Amino acid sequence: MIFFNRDDEIIDWVHNNSLGIYSRCGLGDLIILKDFITSNESEQRLFRYDKQFLHIKFIKAPIDNRLRQNPDFIDSVLKPFCFKLFSDFPNVIFSFDDDKKRNPGGHDDVFPFYYQLFNGLEDLSAKNVFSYLSYQDMSKILFDKLCFTEKILNVVLNESYICIHTRYRSLDIADINFFRTLLLDIIGRSNLKVVLIGEQSGSCNFHSIYDTCLHFLPQEKIIDLTTNEFTSDNFFLDGYIAKRSKLSIGFGIGGNIVLNTYTGTPTYSYVELGFDHVFFDRSPHRFLYNKKSPFLLAIKNTIGSL
Repeated sequence: MIFFNRDDEIIDWVHNNSLGIYSRCGLGDLIILKDFITSNESEQRLFRYDKQFLHIKFIKAPIDNRLRQNPDFIDSVLKPFCFKLFSDFPNVIFSFDDDKKRNPGGHDDVFPFYYQLFNGLEDLSAKNVFSYLSYQDMSKILFDKLCFTEKILNVVLNESYICIHTRYRSLDIADINFFRTLLLDIIGRSNLKVVLIGEQSGSCNFHSIYDTCLHFLPQEKIIDLTTNEFTSDNFFLDGYIAKRSKLSIGFGIGGNIVLNTYTGTPTYSYVELGFDHVFFDRSPHRFLYNKKSPFLLAIKNTIGSL
């Protein structure tokens, strides 16, 4: 598994025998991509389209956007994440696209493709990708060789807790009544501890409800496992902490919710935008709500059954 800065560093034989795909650099996008290109393939055909190598070329616009927010994104997030995600497939190479105008695509009919083959420039729309997904359990790879702090180990081994992910996208943070009901009236009255994961402030296309959680949750219930920075290691640790919880709660449809899907962690997520994402429509762990009342009721009923 190798990262290349330029295409001319890759020898022709590898080029000719590679499944080449343009991809965004979102961590959820990459997990979905791995499922798509490896699902239902035999040992003789490592990847779809009868190719022995996989060449992922990252589209420039999403990379540049993340670098503006986190100049260390490639080294602290993208590279270590890719090395772990594809650790069971050595025939994978990565490079970076130079075309600033290339469309990063989307999951619905508004955009022409979700991923794109660059060996022939075939478009891969959402329906071509998501219908092939197996939603395989990737826990063994994604949670391999995690570095736990003593505090995290003590929580996952000894506590019964509700897990709230502070990272969010597309959420009306100004709806104070919604958060008061969720955090104080419902979760705050349970007998369980509340573990906060994610970041304390916004990063990499996400915002944080950390301050809101601190404001409404009873202080004696909070176990704060949030961090100051978004890294690949923290991303995997958050997923592991969520998996060990009695109830996992998130907001939006970001990479953390995708990771929970591929590690068998049912996560109740409130979504105001992007509710019709085809990936989650097909997911066996789909607990998305685009209306607040059913979401709050589901949380209340689940806590009552614990």
